[in-house]
Amino acid sequence: MNKKGILFTITTIFLLLAVFLLSSAYLTRNQELQRTATLSLAGDKLSYIEDDITNNIYSDLLSINLESISRDSYITVVFNHSNLTLSINHSQLIQDYKTFIENNYSTLNNLDIELTGFNNNFSLSPYNSTFIIDNNMIYVYTDNPNNINNIKLVIDVNETSNTSQGQPTNTGDIGVEVNITYGGERFNPSANLDPIINNNPFYINFASGSRIEINFGSYNNQNGVLRINASQLKADISHFEFRYNLLSEKVIIKGGNISITSSIENITKQTEIIIAEE
Repeated sequence: MNKKGILFTITTIFLLLAVFLLSSAYLTRNQELQRTATLSLAGDKLSYIEDDITNNIYSDLLSINLESISRDSYITVVFNHSNLTLSINHSQLIQDYKTFIENNYSTLNNLDIELTGFNNNFSLSPYNSTFIIDNNMIYVYTDNPNNINNIKLVIDVNETSNTSQGQPTNTGDIGVEVNITYGGERFNPSANLDPIINNNPFYINFASGSRIEINFGSYNNQNGVLRINASQLKADISHFEFRYNLLSEKVIIKGGNISITSSIENITKQTEIIIAEE
């Protein structure tokens, strides 16, 4: 009888232990699933926040839009830019937006958000071209200007009559085409320019005292720099084309970097701001 009691007790203990282990395993597994779900939701939130912050931000603040990237015998990248004028401070717009995101927006969403290298320029790789939009000026610096094959600009300005105009003579083999319309008139010169010298500009002086000027060549101790200066007028660039010699790498246009940290599980998402890519 005692042996049967001992056997029953041992069996009961093993059964209870098995139930306990199964329950513990279930609870552990359930906690892991809940944590996985929490991490997934947090990750989805960070991706949504990133998209909300960066989507169309350069077109909204810098008034520049990518129209196309095409690849054939060359790589051709086409933008358009509206309202190039001294009355818009692009650098300040970017700084104000950065301050709002890092302070107000991050607090409202209970996140730590940091924008680094985020300013009024963006880069185009693999050609290492940097586009800077600064009030009434646009600069394009390219580390190796020999990769540039052709530049084409179609610009409309809010002026009616000119007093003088001019263009550079041929000095090299990089083609620069300019088409400027004003008051029903058109000025459409072109020249083949050397990127390592200070070439004369394409320009129009207007009766109001304003001026539109396009330079290409050596500037600020760097070769192959394009400069567009809309002085005392408003310019809309409907076609802003860079044609590059063909390289195998994928074209990527990017701005600065964004870092988002969530208080949940201390998750951090860090990434480059990709404006567009092939």
